[in-house]
Amino acid sequence: MNLMGGIVYRDPARVAERGLLGALLPGGADLAEARRCDLSGGVLAGIGAGVVTDQAVDGALVADLDLSNLDDLPGIADGRAPGRCLRQLHAQYGTDFATRLRGAFTLAIWDPARRRLVLAADRFGFRRMYYAVTGDGIAFVHGVHGSDHHLMAFAKSHAPGLHHSSWDVGSADEVGLGSEQMRNAGFARGWGVGRHVLGSNFFYYVKDPWGSFAEYSFDIDFVPHDLDWPAADHPPEDSFYVWGPPPLEEFIENHEVPA
Repeated sequence: MNLMGGIVYRDPARVAERGLLGALLPGGADLAEARRCDLSGGVLAGIGAGVVTDQAVDGALVADLDLSNLDDLPGIADGRAPGRCLRQLHAQYGTDFATRLRGAFTLAIWDPARRRLVLAADRFGFRRMYYAVTGDGIAFVHGVHGSDHHLMAFAKSHAPGLHHSSWDVGSADEVGLGSEQMRNAGFARGWGVGRHVLGSNFFYYVKDPWGSFAEYSFDIDFVPHDLDWPAADHPPEDSFYVWGPPPLEEFIENHEVPA
C-alpha cells in the first residue's frame, strides 16, 4: 500500500511536531522506511513501493505514481529520477504539467520561492487525495485539468459537516424559477437570488430539512487548464456577494455538530 501526506504551516519558521509522521501516514507499516522532504515550515512524506520523492533548493515533491507514459517524461531516457523529471515538467508548463501525465497518480509539489503547494491527482480518481486548509475564512479549490472556479470549498469549523452542494442550471431565469419552485413546495427558507463575487455566479440556496443547503448556480467562472490562476487572500467584505438579500443568520452554522 502506498501512502503520502504532508503539512505546510503559514509560519515558515515553524517546525513539524514530533510524531506528526504517524498522523500524516496512518496505517504505515514501518514509518522508519518513509521517504520525507523537510521544508521551511512543513514536511512532505510518503511510504510504499510506488512513492517517489525529490528535493532540492528550488523545491520538493512527493508522489504516488503508476504512469503509463513514465518512460516518455523528459529526462527519463537520460537517467534522471522520476521525481526530478516531474518537477522539471512543472517548472516548464506550470500547473498544466498534470495534463501530460497518463495513468494513475497523486502528487504534491512545494514551491518555496512562492510558498505555494501544488496538488494534483489523475482525472479518473484512481488515486485519491484529501486535503484541508485551516485558518479563518473559506478556501476555494479548482482542478488543474481545467474546471469551474471552485470544485470544492473548505470553511473553518470545530467539527466535520456538509454546508451545501451546488447544482448548475442553464440560465439566471432558471435560478429564480428554482427558488420559486422550492418555495411553492414548502421549502421557504433560503438565501438569494443574488450573485457571488468569487466565481461570479448567480445563486439561490435552499435550506434542506437537515440544516444544509442546495445551491442553484449559473454562469460560474471557468479556469482553463493552461492558465496559472494566482491564489489570493480576499477580504471578507469583498468576497461574498455582489448583490442580493442579506444571508440567513444561520447560513454559516454547522448543523451536523453532534448534540
